Formats: sequence, C-alpha cells, structure tokens
Amino acid sequence: MTPTTGGTWAIVDTKSVSFGNSSSVTVVSPVFAAGAAQGDLVVGIIAWDPGAGDTISLSSVTDNGTGTSNTWNVVGGTSMTIGQQRAAAIWCVNQRNAGTLTTVTGTFSTSTPWRAILVREYSGNAASPLDGSNTSGPTTHTQATDNLTSGTFTPAVDGGLVVGLNYYYAVNGTLAAGTGFGNFTQETAFVHLAVEHFVQTTAAQTAATFTDAGGTSGRENITFGFAFKKQ
Repeated sequence: MTPTTGGTWAIVDTKSVSFGNSSSVTVVSPVFAAGAAQGDLVVGIIAWDPGAGDTISLSSVTDNGTGTSNTWNVVGGTSMTIGQQRAAAIWCVNQRNAGTLTTVTGTFSTSTPWRAILVREYSGNAASPLDGSNTSGPTTHTQATDNLTSGTFTPAVDGGLVVGLNYYYAVNGTLAAGTGFGNFTQETAFVHLAVEHFVQTTAAQTAATFTDAGGTSGRENITFGFAFKKQ
C-alpha cells in the first residue's frame, strides 16, 4: 500500500465542523471555501450523540447546490455501546451546477447534544466510482499500529483512490494515518473524526487502517474504507 502522487486524483478541499454540548440542534454543516465542481467526488463522515435511550438518528444528508439533485450515499449509523455514540460515512458524485454546492448538511431526527462532520472533495473520479468498501465497528482497539481497521476489500480497477474514514470515541488522544496512507486530516474540536487516502497503482486487497497515537486503549471506534475508480 504505497501512496502515489501522480495520476488524475487531487484533493480540492477539506472542511470540518464540530459542536459540543453547549448547543443542541438538528443540523450540522461545514462550508467549502469555493463551491464544489460538477462531477467531483465528495466523501465524509458524520458523528453524533443519539441521546438518552439511543433514539436520535441521521434523517438525511443534503446540500445547498442548485440544479440536478445529488444522491447522497449513507453507510452506517450503528450505535457504539460505550457512550452511545453513532457515526455514518457519506459520499456522492456532485451533480449540482458548478460552484453552487458550498455546504453539506446532516439533519437528525431531533435535537442532538453534539454533532460533527468532516468532508473532503476530490477531483479525478469516474462518474460511477465505487469499486469496493468495508466497514468495521463499533469495535474496541489497542494502540498497536493499524489496529483501527475497516476490514479488507478488493478493488477491481487499477489506479483507484482508497479512502479511510474513522470516528474514535475518546476525550483525549490522537489518531494517526494507517500504514501506506497519507493526506491525513483529523477533526478534534470536540470529537475525533479522521480522513486519509492513498492511490492504489495496482488493484489488490486492501483495508483502511488508523493508529491510536496516544489515546486510551479499549475505547471504541468505527472505521470505513472505500475504493473509488478514476476517470
């Protein structure tokens, strides 16, 4: 799993936002500095507190773009047993008019005590890009290298983008990118959300992995792994 810097893939923008217990509302939205280009891939992760009784769910994912509506794919939403936290991965190929998608909004079934979102825009993807995925969690982890993992999946197409997303339930500590991954970004204002990727020159079995670089072993995490085809 060696990252490559060539090829057609490029990060266009990465944004995150996190709100703590001081504000209970039903939405969470990051703002891109510039509107997403039409045809670009937008990938992200949303985490939230499901409240007493574990009843608050992610109702929808939408955006503010104009023109043809986007189809947002939502994966996960399973509740953790420690602290009753939830997380879901999201992605879409932007069909909106160029430059008009500036926010991605997660809406919950009712007001949630805290919520967070981390999204990234990529260029270079195919129109129908998904080429494999897997999800693991909620699972407890140790501080061993690559112990936070999505589980394996096998892309079919060379030159694909392998993206890892993670929600790590802890009030301290730091995540690090998995072996072979780069372009790591972490949201730590209130919770721990992370995104990473590498370009897989030759298609082969892989997994998204992260390492707990100084937190608390035994905490739970949810890890998502995706492979996307290039143009």
